[in-house]
Amino acid sequence: MSPQALHRLLPLVVLLFPGCTATGPARCPTSPAPPSDRVESAELRQTHEADLYEALRLSRPRFIRSRAALSPEPVVYVDGVRAGALDDLHAVALPDVVDVRFMSGPDATTRFGTDHVGGALLVRTVLGPVLDRCSR
Repeated sequence: MSPQALHRLLPLVVLLFPGCTATGPARCPTSPAPPSDRVESAELRQTHEADLYEALRLSRPRFIRSRAALSPEPVVYVDGVRAGALDDLHAVALPDVVDVRFMSGPDATTRFGTDHVGGALLVRTVLGPVLDRCSR
């Protein structure tokens, strides 16, 4: 191949293989961002609140806020058992919480049924594994 032909191909090669340019490898963050649909106990404890509702109100307010004016609030599950409404989170002691996961309305409706349009909050506690062993 002639030098002129190679010179014409160079821009095409740069466009097709951007990772191989002289700038080096792409920079990656050292730690992945925490998932926005999940909050762990360490972050909740940093709020210094006594109950789960207040800790979520400070750390993840979108978990407990309605998505629209007519949208129902999320349904609460504690260790896989339906607990009910958001007010029931006041009864969950923060030291017992392992993590909380927010499930969107469409995902919760698919998993739990049509009365979950507002989503679901899935709370895991330290008692969950103990309760699982007792029920066997």
